[in-house]
Amino acid sequence: MLAVKVRCNGKDVTLALDTGAAVTVLQVPPRDLGVKLPDTSTGSVSGFFGKRDVKSAEMSLSVGGLEPQKLSAVFLEGDQKVDFIRDGALGRDFLMRYNFLIDFPAKKLYLRPRTNMKRDK
Repeated sequence: MLAVKVRCNGKDVTLALDTGAAVTVLQVPPRDLGVKLPDTSTGSVSGFFGKRDVKSAEMSLSVGGLEPQKLSAVFLEGDQKVDFIRDGALGRDFLMRYNFLIDFPAKKLYLRPRTNMKRDK
């Protein structure tokens, strides 16, 4: 699995790149990122770690020198930590905002902002 260094609400975290994840999942304590979560679960997610209850919050995420992106990330509840995904998983909700290339042998993720393409008629 490819590890990606991400700025999350101004803090450095390492997320596993998960192109199969629809959403970005964090397992960093929310208070470490300056986030206040709702008191009750906002839903659940299913993945390679099974089905887990989650709470969501709007976050600011950036990779490299790219402009931060606002998105609603989900936090695994309680002690449901998944050992092999470090601080969480970077999902398609973030990736689809970019044109991207994954170089697995070099362990690199290349991102380029998407532009709105207009067709001439």
